[in-house]
Amino acid sequence: MRLLLLLFLLPTLLSAQASLSLLSYNLDDGLSQSQVWCMVQDRKGYLWCGTQGGGLNRFDGLRFEHFSTAEGLPSAYIYALYEDQSGRLWAGTNRGAAWFDGQKFIPFGNNQVQINVFCEKNANKLLAGTPEGLFEIDPSQQSMSPIGLKTGYISSLFLNTSGTWIGTTKGLQINGHSAGEPGRFVTAICPDQAGTVWAGSTEGILWQFDASGKNMLRRFDQLGKIVCLHAAPDGTLWIGTSNNGITILQPSDSTQTTLNESSGLPHPHVRQILSDRTGQIWMATSGGGLVRKLNQPFRHLTTANGLVGNRIYALAEGPDSSLWWSAAQNGLQWMDAAGIHRFTRDSGQLNGAKCKTLAFDQSGHLWVGTEGKGILRIDSTLRWITTQNGLPSNWAQKLLCDKNGFIWMASYSEGLAKIAPDLSQIKLFSWKEGLPDLRINTLC
Repeated sequence: MRLLLLLFLLPTLLSAQASLSLLSYNLDDGLSQSQVWCMVQDRKGYLWCGTQGGGLNRFDGLRFEHFSTAEGLPSAYIYALYEDQSGRLWAGTNRGAAWFDGQKFIPFGNNQVQINVFCEKNANKLLAGTPEGLFEIDPSQQSMSPIGLKTGYISSLFLNTSGTWIGTTKGLQINGHSAGEPGRFVTAICPDQAGTVWAGSTEGILWQFDASGKNMLRRFDQLGKIVCLHAAPDGTLWIGTSNNGITILQPSDSTQTTLNESSGLPHPHVRQILSDRTGQIWMATSGGGLVRKLNQPFRHLTTANGLVGNRIYALAEGPDSSLWWSAAQNGLQWMDAAGIHRFTRDSGQLNGAKCKTLAFDQSGHLWVGTEGKGILRIDSTLRWITTQNGLPSNWAQKLLCDKNGFIWMASYSEGLAKIAPDLSQIKLFSWKEGLPDLRINTLC
């Protein structure tokens, strides 16, 4: 799976700016919806992702588990996620709040107002920002009550020793008093490691305040429609927008780096950014799914580095952890700690053949599936397997070795073949064996 992800993502990873390598998760990876609106990592390490219409996804690093109205959520449209001091997970939807009891979600109270953001008031109560103003949630009383502040639509909340910071359509309010530039739609508030507080607006303006909020330290503009802010562990400030992707600001010298579609981001609308416990940065996009920044950049290998061609059809990991690939019609290569090597033992038998798929069997033999020439098995000798030996077609779409050592071949239009490790038997699967279609794209 690691190699398949690398193959699919090469165009994105190799063009990433600022030495960033990005890994995307979307519908094909099990995400219920590509519009990811919010995220939180709970104390068990799960990453929860709220979507617009697809409910919640709980990610354990390998697979996504889905939660929707059938699991108790008031709605499948999730706008906010929060874990309180007691470890209780809260979900804010367009029809009110719910909390997770470990198995399912329990709708909270009778108020069905849309919840945009949660914030912890103290160990016993939460605050919720909504289109109708500020609400107080008291789990002990099962109550959610409006607080009489004339704030209007609330999109962001933050509490520190100076009080309650509220981002609204009318500007930034701190303890009920205006701060910054009244009339701006403040969508994000974020503290940093230095103790200052940042706020951003849909007008593309970013402010830096001291901890009291009384002194504006710096102002930036023309950053796009700001949706979210995140202070990364390395001291940079990540600014997510609804139209320009992400700007990474280095506060020490005010330099900016842009991360957008041309540099690997799958969608320019970024709803939330967070750092997990290991320091890896995750991005929730509205339309491009979930994105993770990989800490180790990918190397860009081309003919300049020793490849015989820049078009790569297939990858496979060898039993010695070497990496093998087919360079279109230019044969096979592999890379190990010593560098990049070309496979020449075929004595030209693969010349001109499009090697579309590679697989190693349990004995360490390499199987090469081609377009039109069948399969070449490489061990101490070379052996071609074709229709003359029982294959349904000489056009191999995908090869896979199962746990019992059998090699499966998916053909372009003639179904499947199951090949015994010693080549003593080839069993075919077509309409008669229950295949709904003889065109097989992949195997896993």
